[in-house]
Amino acid sequence: MATSLSQEDINFLRLAGSSKVSSAMFDVSLMVCLLRHFTDLDIHDTLPMESIHTEAADICRIKFYRNSIVHSDIQIQLRTLNDWRDTDEKYIPTSATTFILQSLNQTTGVIITGSPGCGKSAVAHHVALELEKEKYEIIPCDDSSKSLSILQKINSSLCN
Repeated sequence: MATSLSQEDINFLRLAGSSKVSSAMFDVSLMVCLLRHFTDLDIHDTLPMESIHTEAADICRIKFYRNSIVHSDIQIQLRTLNDWRDTDEKYIPTSATTFILQSLNQTTGVIITGSPGCGKSAVAHHVALELEKEKYEIIPCDDSSKSLSILQKINSSLCN
């Protein structure tokens, strides 16, 4: 039977002193992968109907809800903000940072332009974290169409 285990997963399974390996050490994704490839369980990626009560259906439910939580927008946003905070500890504010923060006190937005690698993202992340300290809600987004959608939701909620 062919497998699609990564070399990292295979190495994990071959740990020296295998008596120390237990299911508590495995994450849900790896356990589902192992069950999918080494058993006859019919495990799929969709949420099964409530009326189905098989072991495979239960495993599908665990996988589905785990992925819903781990890959939710909120969790991704929190991880992104934490990454920004970790990187920001090394950030040294520049005159550009000061100018952007002053500009945002006078207007509702700024456009940061520059050559690739000049630090546009680092400045934007730092400015966002500074605004967060002033009690602004920061919603990280790297897709301009998603940004527009978020702004439209915010505007509609303010108008209602």
